[in-house]
Amino acid sequence: MMSGVLVKIYGLIRPVPGKGFYSWFYETVFKPIGGELNGSLLFALFHVGLFWLLGWWLDKKKIYIKV
Repeated sequence: MMSGVLVKIYGLIRPVPGKGFYSWFYETVFKPIGGELNGSLLFALFHVGLFWLLGWWLDKKKIYIKV
């Protein structure tokens, strides 16, 4: 669920006119570091790590969602 929310938030931020934050972030940070393929892998691993940190923080604070 949070990945969908994050992509929607990325869509609202426009650092450069005509370009969304999602593509700008990838092209500015990760593509120069790793090129096309490895930059894409780093971008994906960054997001996995971001959600892992979020889950770790929620667990540390004992915040659980009951379904």
